[in-house]
Amino acid sequence: MVLSIGPGVTVSFAAGVSLSVQGTLTVLGTSEKPVRFQPDSPGNAWDGVAIVGAEAVATFEHFDMTGSGPAKVGGTTYLGAFSIAGRAKVNLRHCRFHEFANPVIDSAGG
Repeated sequence: MVLSIGPGVTVSFAAGVSLSVQGTLTVLGTSEKPVRFQPDSPGNAWDGVAIVGAEAVATFEHFDMTGSGPAKVGGTTYLGAFSIAGRAKVNLRHCRFHEFANPVIDSAGG
């Protein structure tokens, strides 16, 4: 499965909601129109991004992520808000991660 998100898109997550990537995710913002992942309201932490498994491939360019707690997917809580596990392949270019109470990027299993 492939999901592509283009320039200027803002994805707002409710508390308890996470994004799990086990296929292909392409997030391609621009310097003028970055892609944003954020909580649906200030102070309402969501459950982060987990890119999991050898089949998972993700690219993030001109991406902004804020306001998440540790990634939680299928009963597993990861160390970081943006977690890479199970030999997933991830490329990050011109990305900004901010306003986190816990560790942000966890690539221990990537």
